[in-house]
Amino acid sequence: RWMGDGPAVWKTPVAERADTGTAGQEPLSAGGNHHGALAETPDQKKRYGVKQGDGTVNAIRLVDRTGTQTITTGANPVWAVARSGSARIYALNSGSGTVSAIDTVTDSVVGSASVGAGANYVVYDGSLNRLYVTHPVANTVTGVTVATHPPAVVFTRPVAGAPTDAALPPSAPR
Repeated sequence: RWMGDGPAVWKTPVAERADTGTAGQEPLSAGGNHHGALAETPDQKKRYGVKQGDGTVNAIRLVDRTGTQTITTGANPVWAVARSGSARIYALNSGSGTVSAIDTVTDSVVGSASVGAGANYVVYDGSLNRLYVTHPVANTVTGVTVATHPPAVVFTRPVAGAPTDAALPPSAPR
């Protein structure tokens, strides 16, 4: 477990996935692409679903559950998180090793940061306006500030044993 200037990291399986390609759910297209994580804006106006097979993220307007845009992010997006204030969604692209910043008004990529191919999980820390990205292949956690545009890597730290997810301590003093 790693504790430091951010989350605690454990070697555990990622549990939160979404099977959203079935009838009666959000309008994410079915087919051969694996639908991964969902991220909802804090204002509850939109939900974003990553599509691993084709390097895209689907935007869904929640008021009427209609798809608004298919956004090309990078190879093999596996996770997404929303920024407080609902202005950005961050998609982690494991294949291309990037985090894509998506503007929620225009539903377009407005910047990215390189975190290394094989990264598999991201968590947002609103108190520091920072993302923490786990990388089980490199045994690292990378901190990315999203207070700047585009997002920028502020550190990469080694951790023991293939981290696969992260959790922030509740109201921990900084």
